Amino acid sequence: MAETCVRCGKRRGSRRCRPLGGSLCARCCGMERLVKVACPTDCPHLGSNEEFQRAKQRDRYREAWGRVNQDLRGRGEDLERLVELERLLKEAADRLQGATDVAAAGAIAEVSSRLSPIELVTRAPSPLGRLFWEPLRVLLEEGRLSRDQARDGLARLGRLVDLLQESGAPRAFLQGLFAHVERLPAAKAEPRRTGLIVTPSDLRRAP
Repeated sequence: MAETCVRCGKRRGSRRCRPLGGSLCARCCGMERLVKVACPTDCPHLGSNEEFQRAKQRDRYREAWGRVNQDLRGRGEDLERLVELERLLKEAADRLQGATDVAAAGAIAEVSSRLSPIELVTRAPSPLGRLFWEPLRVLLEEGRLSRDQARDGLARLGRLVDLLQESGAPRAFLQGLFAHVERLPAAKAEPRRTGLIVTPSDLRRAP
C-alpha cells in the first residue's frame, strides 16, 4: 500500500523526506521545501525541482520587471540603484532559512517606513527586515544611495512582489529574484559599484 503524505494526510507520499521521517506528496514538497522543511543539500528532490521553479519564476520576474520599470529606460543611475536593492534583498533572503514572499513584502514595507520623513515604529523589525536594512543603511550613510532613490526602488520592489506572489507557491517572487540576480553581470569591486546599467533588453538577452 502506498504511503500517505505525512503533511496533508490525503495524497500519496511520492517523495521521501529525511528531515520529516516520512514521505511528502509533490504539492506539499513544493509548498514546504526550504520554508518549513530544512532540506538537506543532497536531497534528490531539491536541486532539480528548485532549478525548474527558479527558471519558471525568472521568466515571470523579467516580464513583470519590464512592466514595472519601463519608465527607467535611459536612466542608468536609477537602474543601477534598483539592481543594488535587488542584490541586497536577495542576499538577505539567502541568509534567512524559511524566507517567503510574505516575509519579503514585510521587509520591504519595514525598510520603506524607516525612510519615510517621519519614521513610525509600531513593532520590532522582522528577521528579514533587519538583514535587508543593515547593508542598506551603510549605503545611505556613505552617500552611495540617496533616500529618494531608496524609496523609489523599494516601491518598485513592492510592486514586483504584489505582481509575482502566487497562491500555493510561497516563494514565487523570491525564486524569480534569485534567478534574476544570479544572471546579472557581476557588480564591480568596492568602494563604489559603478558601470552596471541594466535595461529590459539586457534581461531579454540574458541566458
